[in-house]
Amino acid sequence: MSVLVAFDADNCLCTMSSGFPVPNEDVRTLLILLSGFPDVQIHLWSNAGAEHAEHCAYACGVAGYIDSYSAKRPGIDPVITIDDEVTDLGAVNLLRAGDGDTGDDDEGTYDAGDNTGVDMIPDEENA
Repeated sequence: MSVLVAFDADNCLCTMSSGFPVPNEDVRTLLILLSGFPDVQIHLWSNAGAEHAEHCAYACGVAGYIDSYSAKRPGIDPVITIDDEVTDLGAVNLLRAGDGDTGDDDEGTYDAGDNTGVDMIPDEENA
């Protein structure tokens, strides 16, 4: 059985600086680590579409670790999503804390002290 892990491109894998994607190293490292598991497939998606997601992957140096690209939408059915926005598109949805997020909420945030934590947001079925 293969586990599909979907990463969001914008403000998750990368942020834009002067019009160019710059990797968020915590998410980039996680993507690379997960891609090393033989039963994991990595998917990168973006609200801006598959082409933009692929552009971000190449700019962040992770295109060789990604199995597929798409626009972010229902129907992809990942087991795990990693995103900067609350979503219910996966069975398990991990929320990357943004630059303004202190991680001091009640969502089970892990705060590494540099705003690179993730929130665990289970779907209703697994809550």
